[in-house]
Amino acid sequence: MVFHTVAMAADVLVPEGWTADALAELATTIDVFCTGGIGVYPTWVHVDVRTTGPARWRP
Repeated sequence: MVFHTVAMAADVLVPEGWTADALAELATTIDVFCTGGIGVYPTWVHVDVRTTGPARWRP
């Protein structure tokens, strides 16, 4: 995805003791991610700072 190549996105590994859903929920409390993209995967959460509006997905 292009967002990663222009430093507008990151994939965050789910820390031990957390779930991907809990990490994604935490991301929604951060303004730039709340209005950007959050993708929930089994072992990581994608976050990005897109300016085209919120996007949410799961594989």
